[in-house]
Amino acid sequence: MVCLIPESMCMMYSVMRAEAKRARCEAREGRAVGAVPRPLTLALPLLSGSAAALDTLAGLLLLYRNIFTAAKRRTKSKDQQYLRQKQILKCFSLDFVSCFYEKILSERKEGIVFSKLHPQIVGKLIDLIPDADSKLSIRNHLAFAPYTYVKVQQIDRRDDDNKLWFKAIDEEFESLSHFIKQLMPELTL
Repeated sequence: MVCLIPESMCMMYSVMRAEAKRARCEAREGRAVGAVPRPLTLALPLLSGSAAALDTLAGLLLLYRNIFTAAKRRTKSKDQQYLRQKQILKCFSLDFVSCFYEKILSERKEGIVFSKLHPQIVGKLIDLIPDADSKLSIRNHLAFAPYTYVKVQQIDRRDDDNKLWFKAIDEEFESLSHFIKQLMPELTL
């Protein structure tokens, strides 16, 4: 996890909110999809310790999903810019989803954020961190510890982890909750 100073966190959160506002404006005006956020803009919330940034990222991905669905209905021919932008968001969405399914390193070739990690670095991470995929997942993300730790400690250990984690997230993070419900409904059961 990248340690960001508060000013950097504010900047990252502001960039995410600005991207969401720009996308909402495009959707409202019915214009074609503009440039999708740069991969670094999309990756920073995954590397930070901010639950609010992850929630904003989930909302942004859902918004772009709706924009691309509407754009597909409006345009009969698929131009190269549309296809390229859709591919970037698809790859990044795969990265985000793999973070929930604890497959960050094992399925890194499918996405965009972690795809360029050198195999030696991945090997060292796996050697240094036992069960690295699980420990690097969003379910175990430090950003959500204040929201899930107390509630999970008070339950019977036989209860389903995913269900309890999702219930805690559902109460606090609207966009992330909608993202999980739409793309990974099995985590809500």
